[in-house]
Amino acid sequence: MPRVPPEFRGSKTDPPSDELASARTIRTDPGAVERTIPLPAPSSSAGAQARYEIQKELGRGGEGAVYRAFDRHAEEVVALKMLDNLAAGSEHLSRLRRELAMARRITHPGSVRLHDLVEIEGRWALSMEYVDGSSLESRIESGRPFTADEIGTLASELASALAAAHEAGVTHRDLKPANVLLRADGRPVITDFGISRAHAVRPTEASGGLRSGAGTRVTQEGALVGTPLYMSPEQLEGRSAAGPIVDVYALGLILFEVATGQVPHAEGTLPAIIRRRTSEAAPSVASLRPDLPPSLGAVIDRCLARTGSDRFPDGKAVVAALAPRPLGPSSRGAASSPPARKRWPVALLAGAGALAALAFAGWWLRREAPPTTSLIAVAPTASEQAVSAPPFAIRATGHRRVTYDAGCEEFPSFFPDGKRIVFDVTTGARSHLFVADLDSGQSRKLTTSPGWDFAAKVSPDGKQIAFLRGDSEMMGSYVIDAEGSTPARLLVAGGIRPSFTADGKQVWGGPRVRPTRVDIATAAVIEEALLPGNKQTWHVLPLANGDLAIAMPPFMEGNKGGISIGSGSAGARVWRDVLIDSVEEVMALSPDGTHLISARYGPNAAELLAIPLAGGPAVRLGDSAISPGKGLAFSPDGKRVAWSTCRSYANVVPLVENTSPPAQAWEDFDASRLPDGRLIVVSARDGSMKPWIIDPSGRSSPVVLDAGVAITDAAASPDGKWVAVTTTTGIVVVGTERQAAPRKLTSEGGDSEPSFTQDGRHVLFTRRAEGKTEIHRASLDSPEIARTHAVGIQASPVDDGDDFVFIEEREGKQQPMVWRAARGVAEPLAASLLPGRYGRPEVSPDGKLVALPHRGTEILVLNRASGRVERTVTMDGDQLDRPVFLADGTLYVNRVRWIGDVWVADLGE
Repeated sequence: MPRVPPEFRGSKTDPPSDELASARTIRTDPGAVERTIPLPAPSSSAGAQARYEIQKELGRGGEGAVYRAFDRHAEEVVALKMLDNLAAGSEHLSRLRRELAMARRITHPGSVRLHDLVEIEGRWALSMEYVDGSSLESRIESGRPFTADEIGTLASELASALAAAHEAGVTHRDLKPANVLLRADGRPVITDFGISRAHAVRPTEASGGLRSGAGTRVTQEGALVGTPLYMSPEQLEGRSAAGPIVDVYALGLILFEVATGQVPHAEGTLPAIIRRRTSEAAPSVASLRPDLPPSLGAVIDRCLARTGSDRFPDGKAVVAALAPRPLGPSSRGAASSPPARKRWPVALLAGAGALAALAFAGWWLRREAPPTTSLIAVAPTASEQAVSAPPFAIRATGHRRVTYDAGCEEFPSFFPDGKRIVFDVTTGARSHLFVADLDSGQSRKLTTSPGWDFAAKVSPDGKQIAFLRGDSEMMGSYVIDAEGSTPARLLVAGGIRPSFTADGKQVWGGPRVRPTRVDIATAAVIEEALLPGNKQTWHVLPLANGDLAIAMPPFMEGNKGGISIGSGSAGARVWRDVLIDSVEEVMALSPDGTHLISARYGPNAAELLAIPLAGGPAVRLGDSAISPGKGLAFSPDGKRVAWSTCRSYANVVPLVENTSPPAQAWEDFDASRLPDGRLIVVSARDGSMKPWIIDPSGRSSPVVLDAGVAITDAAASPDGKWVAVTTTTGIVVVGTERQAAPRKLTSEGGDSEPSFTQDGRHVLFTRRAEGKTEIHRASLDSPEIARTHAVGIQASPVDDGDDFVFIEEREGKQQPMVWRAARGVAEPLAASLLPGRYGRPEVSPDGKLVALPHRGTEILVLNRASGRVERTVTMDGDQLDRPVFLADGTLYVNRVRWIGDVWVADLGE
């Protein structure tokens, strides 16, 4: 292998010199704390009292030294990267602030988390996640070869991290082995997002090339940005240096080097590299590594295509191409159960037509989204089979991002001309409809209601738009003219997403247990479809032949979910399942009308499925280059496709105003305290919802409890020995130390929201009974289950015997209450709290405070004795719920941040 010139390879992590150590008075004894750096003038949310304890110098790069440090404010080990070339008030500093603001939107385990930009003794530094490991560059230079399995894993995980960055609107532009760290377990992590574009390094000419400590990164328009050895042809020519395709090329170069030990076109000077890379095709990796799987070799070769349009458009497309194509047997149970999705309390959805259930279900629908598109393929169902090619082409090309709002844009629907779409934008606790022109990029706001307007569909003639509208009291299908010149009209109450019939004169909507077809002009009911068994639906799609396709929530029908088709006349439809074991946020007709297109979400991946209407197995469309979050739509002429990448990150975080956004790509929910300061959290960390024990300080690793599938909730006993979780078949109790086998406490699928009483021998939970949601009480020592006659949800015991705080629901309104067990009555928690939308209350260990989620975006902290609101906390408009007090009084909260945009692409012939 030709020796790569160091001036082209980029930054090195050289060991600290004795001169530097002396100048900085840093002690070099291993493990010692060499120096404490105060933060006199912080420019971030770290707080005025933050201090960093420098522990070790890790190396030096072009920007400056990198230190391992302990952040006393966050109580975690971090990496501090000094940015020596930055000066206060400089253009570079302003640019860096902007780039880092974008880079912080990346919340993926394969990307180093960025914390704060801080000023330390007149110098700027970047605080970021500390990764205990070494660089991929060091691993390559060790000469130890990579196995085919190692290369495949590296390819998938790097592509997954890039996919998350690209979906967040961030391009690295300086991806190279030195910017890939390998954790102790070998998993790669990409670093320097944001720095690579914003932090300028002044180049010098040397030996026919450009040389600097960090490679060549000049940010003037048209100049080189990146490290020459890992630049794309267009970067080397000074053409379009922006966009995900340059990261895709760099990924191909890295994988080629990992596989073969060399970088294509690396010989000679910089002009020679530019000349060969812009005029010659890279050699096929299979010619040097014939043992690689052909599919992996094909991905690497396509990443290295000389023309950008011939490469994968972004990291997400690489992920889709790397997903395994062979289909195996069905995988049921915890390993394949749906991730954090559709987690409405089952008891609230069991009854038909209740406005309270509709309102609460609507709230839960608005707050949830699938995990970020990433690496892991989804286990197929038994009804699928492997095929050599899909039955028709759905290959998206020329991807264009349509929306750039800070929240979540979802559910696109085309107008008949194929040039405009309607979609909704969700920020905080509100969502509104917008209409966008795809050619000009202009958009206009269509609705301005104070609640949620979402899931819109355009009528076949393009003159009307049907959509869901919800508030704290009800949810229903509405219709409005496409120009928004007349007020929206309610057609039918219920939470089903509306769909037009083929003639555009009727709309399907209604309650989830009873799809209803209504006349648009009169709102008269034409048909009420009777669903079989215990099924519910959130999406109805009328077919051209009069049949009806429905998508079902996964927690119904034994946690299967899926899609069914009803044939026959109104009132006498015969239903057949066409897909099971799936989570559908997508159901659309293929452009040729022969297949249903749905999306299935795995632990970290989404894929399209084609279901033939004429019967037969479902087919996985792994090469579609589309991985939707919420919503997929084809233009009427079949030439365009639009989809949403909307997803959410939910992390349990300390309740501190304006803290950093959630930093992990998993979803943590429903925390409950343990006496030792740890938390029980229901999380989708491994792809299915399970209870985990986590340490908020990060000093110990998470541990999963084997308690089956926890759909919504987990509650720990006061002594920390037991955890009660909600499953699809009732409440299950498991020991935290596995001192006893898990056992069922209740046996009804609608039982949910458990919480232990103060004595630790009883569990309160909600159950749907006689058309009402009531709070029941179960004993750990006997099969006794008793009604409390408190009508409501989400009980939290207090220290007054059998009393508890709960949320009462009557006639569509919610009110925080206290149940007085001795008198068998419910009283308002505080006279100042008006009926509205509230979440699960949490009582502090000393019984003096109550933390109460309100409106989905704020936490009220009340004095229990006086009823006075002592504190109201919001976090940048993010959704907040599930508060939990630790034993020392620290309050944690589940923080949900929505990220996602609408994309549009052309469809291949």
